Amino acid sequence: MKRRNPFKPVALKHGFTLLELLVVIGIIAVLASILLPVVNRAREEGRKTACIQTMRQIYLAVSMYKDDYNNYLPPWLSNLYPSYIGTNKKIYLCLSDTSKGTEGGKPDWHQDQYSETDDTSSNTTAPGRDPQITACSYLYEFCGATCTWFENSYVSSSSEFIEADTNNDGTVTWNEAKKWQMKSYMGPKIPIVRCFWHTRSPLTNDDIVLNMSYDGNLTISGPEWETTTH
Repeated sequence: MKRRNPFKPVALKHGFTLLELLVVIGIIAVLASILLPVVNRAREEGRKTACIQTMRQIYLAVSMYKDDYNNYLPPWLSNLYPSYIGTNKKIYLCLSDTSKGTEGGKPDWHQDQYSETDDTSSNTTAPGRDPQITACSYLYEFCGATCTWFENSYVSSSSEFIEADTNNDGTVTWNEAKKWQMKSYMGPKIPIVRCFWHTRSPLTNDDIVLNMSYDGNLTISGPEWETTTH
């Protein structure tokens, strides 16, 4: 019979106990709770940077359109496709837009939808938009849709309405309303394109909205750009 060497150390087989496993799992959970928000914020910052670059491209396309059409703005951002903005339709989508552009310029949970401005296939009342573009994340404030907030604010016989209705057709479009605002008191800092897809529900003045102004400057504001800046 083979004898065991009494001077040779005995190898002990020892696994993790349940308590040790629970401690390790707890540590991992704590680290994850600390790191995940940081990672998510970093991702959102990346999406925001990409969105800013997209808005600059859209502004450049709008400017080229104006040069070709005697300083007239396009009725819809979809009218820029493909001659002024290229053939990649993803330029119409913000990376933070979870609806992939189907909800239009504002998330469905957002107050004051102004759905008449949505440059999407679901907006069947949009006059003159290009049906090749079915989804768009950006709110175009100079679009050709009838401006509901303006017509709800001013009666048709008011001096404001008459001045804004430049073609005397009895309606005021967003384009006409914004030009009236720009001429009356806001000037060229008024936004052309806005992105609301970096906001979260419930909406507060601390939320981030990206704005590309008429004069080509990128500004960051709250939901009401006139009263809140970041």
